[in-house]
Amino acid sequence: PTLLGKNVYNSIWYYRPFQPFYFAALYMLFKDFSFFYHFFQLVIHIANGILLFMVFKHFLTKKVSFFLSLIFLIHPVQVESVSFISSSGNSLFFLFGTFALFFSLKDNEINLKRSLIIFCLLFFSLLTRETGFLFLIIVLLYKFLFKRRGFFMFVISGFLITLLYIFIRLGIVGYASEKLQLAPIAWLSFTDRIINIPAIVFYYLKTFFFPSKLAIDQHWIIKTIDFQNFYLPLVIDMLFFIFLGLVGFYIFKKNKESFPAFIFFLIWLIAGLGMCL
Repeated sequence: PTLLGKNVYNSIWYYRPFQPFYFAALYMLFKDFSFFYHFFQLVIHIANGILLFMVFKHFLTKKVSFFLSLIFLIHPVQVESVSFISSSGNSLFFLFGTFALFFSLKDNEINLKRSLIIFCLLFFSLLTRETGFLFLIIVLLYKFLFKRRGFFMFVISGFLITLLYIFIRLGIVGYASEKLQLAPIAWLSFTDRIINIPAIVFYYLKTFFFPSKLAIDQHWIIKTIDFQNFYLPLVIDMLFFIFLGLVGFYIFKKNKESFPAFIFFLIWLIAGLGMCL
């Protein structure tokens, strides 16, 4: 009951009860021998890479899927999720969410048993990290674009687990009325945060293609609208998304059957960035 109630993982700002269960299980088996914490964290990350390969393979060729999965597996931006024991929740919520998506991709009809497994995994992802809500969006999006039969049942199920999560969270840890001031951006007004959006998106794009100067705590903020910190990132962001739009238009003209897959991954990208914002 202590792991489900208020603790360092379940505070007034967060409710992540699966993480203390994970750490309690490891501590029960291995005490404070850190090797095994790192070992299982690495195993989960590798499993995530394999699952992502299986998901990509549903849409792309094996060679392209393998290449993209390899980028996910070894990209330096993953260092926090893979090397920092306290960040195990990142890999865990992705594991549950990607498993749920993988089960949704099966060719045969999704029955009640598989639906139950999918939404239990999505619920576990939510209980591990709030960002797990992204996978609920992705699973519903896949059903809408590719397999609309049973879509309404998935919407109802998604709505129910969202309500269940909100009910449990509010019932146990309550609602946070004050700000969580762990980083300078938390002190900014809504308008000032909007000013930071171009630089934040540009940071992710830049880090993906050129991962230098990595840091765990991002404490930088943009306070003024100027060329270097606002207009330049804004122009680069716009050019990037214009390029994606042109790619989508080309796919739509040349191979309409592949266009839903393009929309699927584009919305996944935008929704993922939206969670970070």
